[in-house]
Amino acid sequence: MVLITITKKCVACNICSESCPAEILVIERVSMEGGKRPKRRLKVTDESLCYECRACEIICPYGAILIEASTRNETIYPEI
Repeated sequence: MVLITITKKCVACNICSESCPAEILVIERVSMEGGKRPKRRLKVTDESLCYECRACEIICPYGAILIEASTRNETIYPEI
């Protein structure tokens, strides 16, 4: 299993989610207290579906995504 960490550097620009072949990264709106404007936040929907390709980690211009790969020696690719 892979562990995907989204750090505080994330600005929810959506570049990573557009590059994810597994489509497990999404931008969600988070309600703020006191009637403030909602914030955007990156969310991982299901880490178990991650292909461990590191596309999101590599493409992020802010270095906000960290991937800890599983103990497997191979990378998982989608079936074509």
